[in-house]
Amino acid sequence: MKPFIFKMFTGIAGAYHIILGVIGLLLPIEVTSKAFTMALGVNVALTPQLEFIAKFVSVYMLAFGLMLIILTHNPIKYRMFAYPALVLFGIRFISRIFFFTTLTTAFGMTLQRNLVGSILILIFFFGIWMTLPKKQS
Repeated sequence: MKPFIFKMFTGIAGAYHIILGVIGLLLPIEVTSKAFTMALGVNVALTPQLEFIAKFVSVYMLAFGLMLIILTHNPIKYRMFAYPALVLFGIRFISRIFFFTTLTTAFGMTLQRNLVGSILILIFFFGIWMTLPKKQS
């Protein structure tokens, strides 16, 4: 059961990051902004700087998503990929806590959306950590 749950967490997180990464890289900034608003719940001003940042971040999202999908397909062989995923989810949660008020005031994220997002990040962190496959001897 643990391997299935592990694959479920890494597969969902991988697909999510790949989809957002592809949208950010290939689609116009107006579409990217709408997709990011739907996924993240933040409102940002459309500027040339935003387009550059969105493309830059999308590359990392795509790479992270691909790493998670590789981890999903062979969790034992690619177990080492789980550690960067845990670090990223952990840092994202801590960052979310530090910038909780900023997200709700400056970026227009609702309190409920912010809480749900924070809890989901924590669920993915613990879901991957608690179901991480053991090393083979």
